[in-house]
Amino acid sequence: MPRDSVVFSEVREEIKEIVDGLIDKNLANRVYNAADAQSWTSIISRDVVVNLQEFNPNFKYTVMCLIMEKSDAGLHISNSCFWNGSTDGNLPTKWENKSMYCIINVFGLAL
Repeated sequence: MPRDSVVFSEVREEIKEIVDGLIDKNLANRVYNAADAQSWTSIISRDVVVNLQEFNPNFKYTVMCLIMEKSDAGLHISNSCFWNGSTDGNLPTKWENKSMYCIINVFGLAL
């Protein structure tokens, strides 16, 4: 159900449910494959933006999606945004299965 809030923190839990559901839908039964990972990241990022825009069009959304094979390799990642701390926000999400990690960071900037 669409929400009309203009404060990210008020819809953060619902956004998390949307993001988690889309990750599960796209990756739950998959095994990491480098040849497919790029298309998976594109599909998931697009689906997150489309679903969030339908859920609450009062924000501009930026979505970063990373899929990485589970291994002993390290990963360091940083995202930054200039925003209004009272209305805008972000939601980092980490998901994993036996073969891969998926990290998504959603920024919601109130219009």
